[in-house]
Amino acid sequence: MPTSTTPGTGWGEWSNLEGQLFCAPVPRHQADGRLALVAVGPRAGIITREILRDGTWDGGWTRISDTSDALSRPATLRDDDGLGHVFFNTGGGTLYGVRQTAVNGGWSGQFATPATGVKGPPFAVRAANGGVHVFYRGTDGDAYVIRQLPDSGGGYSDPVGLGPSATFPSAALDGSGRLVVVLHHADGRLCVRQEVAPGTGDYGGHVTVGTAAETVEAFAVTDARGQVHVFYRSTGGELWGVAQDPAYRGWDEPRRLAGAIVARPTACLGQDGRLNVVVQGDDDSARIGVQTAPGSHDYGAWSGFGGSIGSPAPVVTIAAHQDGRLVAAHQAARTRNAWIREQTWT
Repeated sequence: MPTSTTPGTGWGEWSNLEGQLFCAPVPRHQADGRLALVAVGPRAGIITREILRDGTWDGGWTRISDTSDALSRPATLRDDDGLGHVFFNTGGGTLYGVRQTAVNGGWSGQFATPATGVKGPPFAVRAANGGVHVFYRGTDGDAYVIRQLPDSGGGYSDPVGLGPSATFPSAALDGSGRLVVVLHHADGRLCVRQEVAPGTGDYGGHVTVGTAAETVEAFAVTDARGQVHVFYRSTGGELWGVAQDPAYRGWDEPRRLAGAIVARPTACLGQDGRLNVVVQGDDDSARIGVQTAPGSHDYGAWSGFGGSIGSPAPVVTIAAHQDGRLVAAHQAARTRNAWIREQTWT
């Protein structure tokens, strides 16, 4: 069993949430803080399952989209009004969305965004002004962003190009209030572009923050001090990380954090202000590493969650309950069910 580094907590056992998923489950949060998962489910629809107010997952999976041709992993966020949003790609290459119609409530019918020619999973993040920004890779090999227009009743801008990216973009909001988007170049360079001012949607030039990055998705996350950390797989198959400096303007040198991994890493803040990073090792096991201190660029020893996830490699995700306990989730390769492992109080 992995060792929990958060005082007063341990890790429970893996639990089967079923679902027959066609992608890794993606976490989202209700306005009251309850954790939920979203995925592509049976008949290529978007499904969700949430923790009930009694603390159980007994409500089962609910279909929230009209489509029957959803592709790849959806993106989720909660807006300033407390309403959840889910974005997903379809077989026709159009980016669609659904949004909650009431706080902690049901969902609207799906709507088409102006984004077409979409390839792979989108990534959604809220800007400093509360606006919703959705990033994606186009079939032409470039990355794009659309953003929610103010006073438009939920409408979105036309796509704005961000330049070439050999895989799907990721983004995070830094402590200066500016969005940072991560892009891969075909030559192995890992680059970032940062908003020139908070909430504008205008981005500065490409800054190389890493080299020898394999074209597997990177993951961007903000730590307790507001610095963006980017985790990625190197061409040697190892986990590397790079982080902003305290002024949110420059970047440290990239560091090797762990040995052989497969698929995309993900990360989440724990109760004690430290980032927890989960990966899948090349032996099909999930592993977790934790910052040595809030804001540090160093990580302690990595421990395994135990059990085989299976191949082909699904992504392992991590998120926090409303009480701060962490939850790791993945899709079983053979049965396609969702499995979770939760921190428990000791």
